[in-house]
Amino acid sequence: MNEIASVDKKNFLHSKSYLFTVIGLAFIGLLAALQLMMEKIELWKNPNYVPTCSWNPLFSCQGPMESWQSGVFWGIPNPLIGIVAFVVLIVVSITALNVKFPKWYWSLWLAGITAGWLFAMWLMTQSLYDIKALCIYCMVVWAIVIPLFWITLTTFIKTYSDKKWTQYLYGARYALIILNYAAIILMIYVQFADFFNLILF
Repeated sequence: MNEIASVDKKNFLHSKSYLFTVIGLAFIGLLAALQLMMEKIELWKNPNYVPTCSWNPLFSCQGPMESWQSGVFWGIPNPLIGIVAFVVLIVVSITALNVKFPKWYWSLWLAGITAGWLFAMWLMTQSLYDIKALCIYCMVVWAIVIPLFWITLTTFIKTYSDKKWTQYLYGARYALIILNYAAIILMIYVQFADFFNLILF
C-alpha cells in the first residue's frame, strides 16, 4: 500500500482534470456510438432506410455501415464495441476519482486506449481509400479518440518517467492532437479534392 500511495502522489492519471476530460470525451463518443447503433438497427429492419447521416455520395453513413469493416471482430457491429468501450472509460474514470490504481492497471488502460486509437485510425483509412465515403457519426468518434489517446499517453509518460523530455512531451500534447487532426483533414482533402473543389471554387 505504501508503494502505491507513494506513486499516486505524482500520478497525474488520478488528477481531476485528466479524469473529467476522459469522462467528457467518452460521453460525447458514447452518444455518437449510440446514434450509429440506432441507425444500424434501422438498416437491419429496413434495407431501404436512409440514415440521417447520409447527406450526399461523400458524406454518407450507409456505405460504411454496410461494409465488411463495420463488423471486423466476429461480425460484432463497431458501434456496439464503441458503446461498451466508452461506458468502461466513464465508469473507470469515475471510480478513479476515489480509488487509487497501481501502475499495471494504468498500463492496461493505456494499452486499451492505444488499441482504440489504432482501430479508429485504421477505420479512417478504410473510409478514405476503400469505402470512399465519410460517416459523420464515425468522424465524431475519431475526433474523440484522438485527444483521448494523446492526452492519456503523455499523462502516463509524465507520471511514470522522471526524464526531462517527458515534460516537454506533456506540454506538447495539444500540438500532437492538432497535428493528428491536421493530418486527417489533409488526407480527406487530397483524397476527395474534386468534390471539395467543386463546392469551394
